[in-house]
Amino acid sequence: MTEQNLFGPSQGFVQLFRACWQFVAQNGWYGVFAAIALYVIWLQLEERIRAAAKKIQDGPPVKADPERVQAARARQLALHQQKVHEELERRKAEKVAEVLGTEKPAPKPQTVEPRRYLSDDTVNPLFGGGSGGSCGYRPGTRRRGGG
Repeated sequence: MTEQNLFGPSQGFVQLFRACWQFVAQNGWYGVFAAIALYVIWLQLEERIRAAAKKIQDGPPVKADPERVQAARARQLALHQQKVHEELERRKAEKVAEVLGTEKPAPKPQTVEPRRYLSDDTVNPLFGGGSGGSCGYRPGTRRRGGG
C-alpha cells in the first residue's frame, strides 16, 4: 500500500461523494423546497407540541372550591379516626376477654352492598347463565351422516 491510500480519501468514499453530489446537482431545487417545507411545518407544529407537553405536565385544571376541599378532607379524616377508634376498642375488648378467660365478642357483621353490573331485567351473555341450564353454552353433537 502506498502512503497516499493510507492518509488520503479512499476510492469508495470518493465514489459515494460523487454520487451524492450528482443527485444534488440533478434534484437540488427539490431538496431546497423540501427543506423549506419541513422547516415551515416544524414552526407550525412546535407551538402545539410545546403546549400539549405543558398541558400534560401541568395536569388538569382544578376548579374545586377550597372550602369544599377542606370539608371533604375533614370528613375523610373523621371517618378514618372513627375506624381507628373502633379497631382500638375491638383490640382492647379482645385483650380483656383473653385476660378474663371469657369468650371474645362477636365481630360486627359488615354490610357490603352487592355490585350490580347490569340492571335486573337484562341478561348479558358474557356473564353466563340466563338459559336456565347448569352449564351455559353447549355445542351440538358431531354426528356422521350415514351415506
